[in-house]
Amino acid sequence: MAVRTLLLGILAGAIAVPIFHQLTVLALYSAGLVPNAPWSFRPVPPFGVPTILNQAFWGGMWGLLFGLIMLARLSLSAVLVGLLVGMLGAAMVNLTLLPSLRSQPMPIGDLNRWWRPMLINGVWGLGMGIIFSALRGRAVAR
Repeated sequence: MAVRTLLLGILAGAIAVPIFHQLTVLALYSAGLVPNAPWSFRPVPPFGVPTILNQAFWGGMWGLLFGLIMLARLSLSAVLVGLLVGMLGAAMVNLTLLPSLRSQPMPIGDLNRWWRPMLINGVWGLGMGIIFSALRGRAVAR
């Protein structure tokens, strides 16, 4: 049961990237609100992995954390947990830890740079919760 929950979390997190995350990026890109187009195959250093695969990998790693939270049986819905993991976990890392690792300034006072990662990762997390619930329901039906 525990291993299945963790695997479903990883799978849901990875699948939510090309669907929910990237459709949100598409909407923002089409509106001129983000500079990078969705579903990019631009290589990511140091190994040259395509961007979308890199993002799906990290979506799966966040899905592992999501699965661990779901194992705690806190009586929270998967959609709510996904939304919180996306908005509070992934977005905050995107806004704080990643700039530090890349020797870039953190956007502390620039609220305009906060809403995009919160929205994109929030929608991704919401999608992860939806996908997890669907996969878990299908697994239980078997």
